[in-house]
Amino acid sequence: MTCLQVPYNDFPQQFREERDQVLAAVEQVLDRGDFILGEAVRIFEGLFAGVCGVPHAVSVGSGTDALIIALRALGV
Repeated sequence: MTCLQVPYNDFPQQFREERDQVLAAVEQVLDRGDFILGEAVRIFEGLFAGVCGVPHAVSVGSGTDALIIALRALGV
């Protein structure tokens, strides 16, 4: 039996490489104070919908929220 090798994601290294962009983006959101239903969320939802090939996407606060919404949509 062959085991699937899942590559390790080095988040600290990734952050070091993208530190300036990440901190600038966080600072912009905090300066605007619109981290809930704000411009960054709208942009993210649009980009994510495009990646998924669907017309719309809705972000939620947690994986639990996502599961609850999905189950309710299915009538569970």
